[in-house]
Amino acid sequence: MLEGCAPEIPDYALDQHTMKGKAMGRGLDHFRKEGAKLIPPPTEPDPYIEEAYRLWQIKQQRK
Repeated sequence: MLEGCAPEIPDYALDQHTMKGKAMGRGLDHFRKEGAKLIPPPTEPDPYIEEAYRLWQIKQQRK
């Protein structure tokens, strides 16, 4: 609560890192498409992004 008002949380912010996002079944795919979206988008491709998400997915499968 902020000065007696609860802030509205935008849908894209409800991801695997929040209780509500977990309850909605949001995982790595949602985070990758919505939660990690950069605005404005990068002008150069990230040479490490595919490897980073591959490793993150392996880590999640071990849970």
